[in-house]
Amino acid sequence: MHGIAHVSESTDYERTPPLTVWNTGKDDISLISIQKSFKEAPRYSCYHKKGQKKGYKGIHSVPYLNRSMASSDKKSGPTPAIGPGSTLPGKPTTLGSKLIESGAMMLQSMAPVRQMNLHACTFALYGHDLSRQIETHHFIQRINQDFLQCAVFDSDKPSARLIGVEYIVSDNIFETLPSEEQKLWHSHAYEIKTGLWTLPGMPELLQDPEHKSLTKTYGKFWCTWQVDRGDRLPLGAPSLMMSAQAVDIARVNPELVKRRDRKYGVSRGDAKESRVEMAEPEWINPNADYWKQHGKGFAIDVVPVEMKSSGALI
Repeated sequence: MHGIAHVSESTDYERTPPLTVWNTGKDDISLISIQKSFKEAPRYSCYHKKGQKKGYKGIHSVPYLNRSMASSDKKSGPTPAIGPGSTLPGKPTTLGSKLIESGAMMLQSMAPVRQMNLHACTFALYGHDLSRQIETHHFIQRINQDFLQCAVFDSDKPSARLIGVEYIVSDNIFETLPSEEQKLWHSHAYEIKTGLWTLPGMPELLQDPEHKSLTKTYGKFWCTWQVDRGDRLPLGAPSLMMSAQAVDIARVNPELVKRRDRKYGVSRGDAKESRVEMAEPEWINPNADYWKQHGKGFAIDVVPVEMKSSGALI
């Protein structure tokens, strides 16, 4: 088995055992089917691309990986990286480091960071467990009118933690993506129309043009730091996040919204009312918000694989 595996695990919301499908390259193993019982020791069957069975092997490290590395809501054992509060483990920043950073700010361009000209506050749901919901802060760089990229933080404070990245594309670009890729994306129309998405500090009237264009977009959001479960460091594999939708299991907890609204002096209800006449997309591709059609989310597990050899190292 060669190459670094990109693992896509499909898990339904009734928590039945998963089927993991993955691809390691043109000539490598292409399918791993994990035993469908949590009570038995995990094993996997390996199949060649042509369908010829190549081996059957036990993986003794999988129970640990599923517990500590999977993008799931299972917690690892107690470590300095997990615990109450948000204080990071580590020593305070030294004066020397602060001086170096001050000099860098004057001498280096920091061009990509300086292009993040928009701050949005909204909410995201874990794709494998929609009951886990977090407030997110997107600092947005507009590459062009059809493509945005966002650094996602857990707050807008100077001490905010970088918890992931979201890419946002227009409907025109989204329709050009392969169908398998589209399944990883979520739509934004409901999130925008119902006032969940807001640009803090900006009057609603000034937000309106931006929101009109965002209703027809799709996003792919990978969360790399699950702060809501007490992780004080970014642990494990990234989690694919989804947007709120007009379905009971995907509605945002009202208390989360109230807390956000109080903090910024805004009203989701007022925003929703002011956006009621905003045009909605004529069609939302059913491959987006995949869970709505199929009752399944996507998660990632990390598994050990042999590395490809690229010849002698120099």
